[in-house]
Amino acid sequence: MPSPFMIVIDDAHELGSDVLDLVTFLRAGKTSGNHILMFGETQLRICYGAP
Repeated sequence: MPSPFMIVIDDAHELGSDVLDLVTFLRAGKTSGNHILMFGETQLRICYGAP
């Protein structure tokens, strides 16, 4: 079983779809304990909410 991990992505808004592709890939295994923190442009507008 893979070990849990944490990834912190700063300025994620500048990376756009590349970041989303990475997150989708990493979440595919759905291993509990994994954390992905994305910072930038008001925390990606609070996870794709208000403009």
